[in-house]
Amino acid sequence: MNDERWQELKDKVDQRFGGFELKVAEDNLEDDLGHKIPQRTESMTFNSPLGEIRIDRTSHQKIIDRKSHYHKGAGGSDIEYVVSEDEMSYKIAVYKKDEVTGDWELFDLPPEKMSF
Repeated sequence: MNDERWQELKDKVDQRFGGFELKVAEDNLEDDLGHKIPQRTESMTFNSPLGEIRIDRTSHQKIIDRKSHYHKGAGGSDIEYVVSEDEMSYKIAVYKKDEVTGDWELFDLPPEKMSF
C-alpha cells in the first residue's frame, strides 16, 4: 500500500468511524552481518462496530536479494540483505482487540477482502 492509498484509507476511516489515533515507531531490520535497514511502522487505532481495530503499516526499503555467506562453524551461514535504493516495501496487518484479555488478535483476512 503506497503513501497515496494509505492516506485515502486514513481519510475513509476518519469519515466512517469519527477519527482515529495514529502512532509512529521507527526501528531497524538487521541482517546476520549487522547491516541495518531503517523501518517505519504507523499504527492507526479506531473504534468500529466490531470493536477496537488497529491497522499497522510497516515500510522499509525493498529487499531485492539475500546473499548467504557460508562458513564451517555452527549454524553454517549468515544472511546479508541487498536492498533497493529507490523502491519501498509496505506491509499491512489488521488487528482486533479482544475485549476479555485486552490482547490484539490478528485478523486473518486476505487483502482483497478488506475494505473500509
